[in-house]
Formats: sequence, C-alpha cells, structure tokens
Amino acid sequence: MFDIPVQYLPYLEAGVKLHPEVLGWLNTKRRVFAQSFFFLFAEVTTLLRTTRKGDLSEDDRNYITECCASLESVGFHASWLKYVHECIEECDAGRTVKRTLQENESKASTLKDRASILKAQLDIITKELTSVEASLVSLRGKASRFKLDDYIQS
Repeated sequence: MFDIPVQYLPYLEAGVKLHPEVLGWLNTKRRVFAQSFFFLFAEVTTLLRTTRKGDLSEDDRNYITECCASLESVGFHASWLKYVHECIEECDAGRTVKRTLQENESKASTLKDRASILKAQLDIITKELTSVEASLVSLRGKASRFKLDDYIQS
C-alpha cells in the first residue's frame, strides 16, 4: 500500500499495535496524502523506539514536534499525538532529574574531597595540640619546682 523504508517496518508495526486507531485515520484519506503523513508517523515512531529517554537530543525533540504539528494540522489521530507529547514531556522531566543528579553527585564529590582535606588538617592540629599539651604538663612541673610565684628573698 505505502512505500515505507524497510528499516521503519518493525517500529511502524509496533506503533500501529500500540495505537491501532491510526489505521482508521489512514482509511479516510487519499493514498498520496496519507502516505506522506504515514511516513512522518513511521519516523516519529522509529525515533521513540530507538532512542533512550536520556539521549533524546534537542534536534530530535524539535523534529518530533514539527512532525506532530504537521500530523495535527491534517487531523491525525489525537490520542497518538497526545501520547507523543507525553513521551517528550517525560523525557524533559527525566533530563531535569538527570541534570540535578549529576549536579548533586559533583557537589557530593567536592564535599567529600574537602572533608578529606579538613580531616587531614584536623589530624595534624590534633597531633600538634597533643604535643603542646604534653609540653605544658612538663613545663608546669618545672615551674612548680622553681616556685616562680614566691618572692626571691623572703
């Protein structure tokens, strides 16, 4: 019936199985007219089924949006168009979460590095404090033997 590239067929079949109502739309249109829009349906379906949510580029999103706008303008089945828009929104939400996750992972890594540095500095200061306190104990002992608070002559 239509001249659709072979590589699109598995995705087209899956898309039609998921949204059989698009076949009803095709039956109401002239063949040449329907073929060009069915090709857009095939391309969008292929993109959605071969691209991971996190890998959908801005260009892909724009292309899908343009295809959907064209399909919508000729009255393509609304439930499928709604489904595609929901997929795009889900990808956007996922990208936001992914970006926030990466930012927080980076911040956590920086804080861990800073904590390690501060811990090392604290260890050095603690050792120095221990040494000074030991010196104080020794000096206080010497000072008490010299009776420095007593008058020189009494």
